[in-house]
Amino acid sequence: MLSRVADNLYWMGRSIERAAVLNRLLEVHNEVAFYHSDKQLQARLHTLALQANVAQPPGSPNPEAFLRSVAVARGKVPSVYRNIASARENARQVRDLITTPMWEQLNELYLQISRREFTDSWHAFAGSFHETVRRGISSFDGVTESTFDHSECWHFLRLGRHIERAIQMTNFLVWHLDAYLDPDDHSLEADLGTEWSSALQCWDGLESFARLYSAQLRPRRVVRFLLLEKGFPNSLAFSMGQVQSSLREIESSSGTGAQKSRELRRAIGRLAAEIEYSTEDDLLSGDYIRALNSFGRRCGELHQLIHDQYIGYDLETAMVYG
Repeated sequence: MLSRVADNLYWMGRSIERAAVLNRLLEVHNEVAFYHSDKQLQARLHTLALQANVAQPPGSPNPEAFLRSVAVARGKVPSVYRNIASARENARQVRDLITTPMWEQLNELYLQISRREFTDSWHAFAGSFHETVRRGISSFDGVTESTFDHSECWHFLRLGRHIERAIQMTNFLVWHLDAYLDPDDHSLEADLGTEWSSALQCWDGLESFARLYSAQLRPRRVVRFLLLEKGFPNSLAFSMGQVQSSLREIESSSGTGAQKSRELRRAIGRLAAEIEYSTEDDLLSGDYIRALNSFGRRCGELHQLIHDQYIGYDLETAMVYG
């Protein structure tokens, strides 16, 4: 496969996933804003700003403008709109390789959110915007699974989705723990109620969590669920399994056996094994913030290894190891 094709498919997956995550965070924020104190809302806005990689001064006097910017800004802000536009552009570059339903669904979503002018109060439009994005991405996922053959192209798309999901998950947990956990109680045992139910909602995990555990939302249980529950599609463990599986299929179909490929296999194998075989006490005892930061950093290193191996490799390396 041409590196240009791999690049577009991989980043299409990452941009779609980033848009989906930001959209869920914004949607949950709008739902819980009515019964949170000003202090809680500022903490949530700060966490959202970190997740979106957008500057948000503490105590901003205009949170509505900030929420609108994260959702629909069309400049340099990495908004939901901008990520969907980026994914559409990536899809356009490989239009001959993806299916017609995939292109039509992604293009329709882009047109739906780009034609509207959000000039009045953002709260009047936020609900319909987030529902449009949520349904559009879900429909894109559905047609991708049902119409796109599971070849190298599909695996690069899936690779981008799950690398991005893993990075977003670890960042979310670090910032959420920092924002809401009692600084005098690092046991992960305090029942914080709404803060952790909304954390699960941000990852569409509240109902799945309730079926596996009780309704008592202790941080330790929530973090364990979002990190280690292999059966939950948005967990870190599930994403690492999907990344490992796709890399194995890509390497098999491309026939690569270079040194960088072995380095990539080693890196994902170690990280996936550490997550799969670690116990709850291994990960959540001691300095768990440091452990979460380590997972996020290593997911970033995986991205760089993937880029070096399949997208940005130089001609000399390709001739020697290809």
